[in-house]
Amino acid sequence: TLLFGYAFSFWIMTYNAESDNAFATIGGTLLNSYSFMLGGFDPEAFDGTPVEGFALFLSVMFMLLVSIILLNLLIAIMGNSYSVVQERTKQQYRWEQASSIVDQ
Repeated sequence: TLLFGYAFSFWIMTYNAESDNAFATIGGTLLNSYSFMLGGFDPEAFDGTPVEGFALFLSVMFMLLVSIILLNLLIAIMGNSYSVVQERTKQQYRWEQASSIVDQ
């Protein structure tokens, strides 16, 4: 929803701009917003728009929010992986302890 929200706001800001603008159509806006999300920021994409400064600010905020969300996702994945490894370690310890008791 973050992608669609920002893409729609970019499209509204560039609605009356030049027709060759990268944000002139909804499809182009979604594609460029997705490119922003992946780090492909082009500050010249907003040239000729009536609110060029605000559009640049909004795109920087979008990229900042996406970075924070992706870092949060990475932390969650790493936390889950750590807990899975910890659980396997406990199971392996119990197995080795049981093996040593049976061997004696």
